[in-house]
Amino acid sequence: GINNRFFLNAGLGNIWLDQERTKFRTDYALGYTYEDPVFLSPGYVRGFPTLRLGANFMQKIGASSAYTSDLAVTDNLRHTADWLGVWKNALTTNLNQRLALKAGLDLLYDNQPAYLSLDLRNTAGTVVGSVPSQLKKLDTVFTTSLVVTF
Repeated sequence: GINNRFFLNAGLGNIWLDQERTKFRTDYALGYTYEDPVFLSPGYVRGFPTLRLGANFMQKIGASSAYTSDLAVTDNLRHTADWLGVWKNALTTNLNQRLALKAGLDLLYDNQPAYLSLDLRNTAGTVVGSVPSQLKKLDTVFTTSLVVTF
């Protein structure tokens, strides 16, 4: 339901664990978000100040694999019930020195999702109007990648 979403953030972070096999850090930022919705509902505010909290974790598994998990929660400071959470998890396995296979699962949760406009048609199939329809709160994306290192 969003054509484009632009973020501008400034913040600080902490490195809690920085070992060869395990890394964990958090970050905190204030920012501004601008959205371009597919369907512009009455009263929709495209730009708003935000608070962003994030965490990144990496754990090496054996000699050639690693698990990563990145979590970011962004809250609309103008309307705090409007928050967005993105949790990305991935497992990467090196096939050789130059190639790796990466599989991931991304969960995107929008507490107040955008709307789409659905066409209303009569029995002849002619469009006679439209109605707004709110999208789902949770999107799930499975990704696979072949990573080439030069």
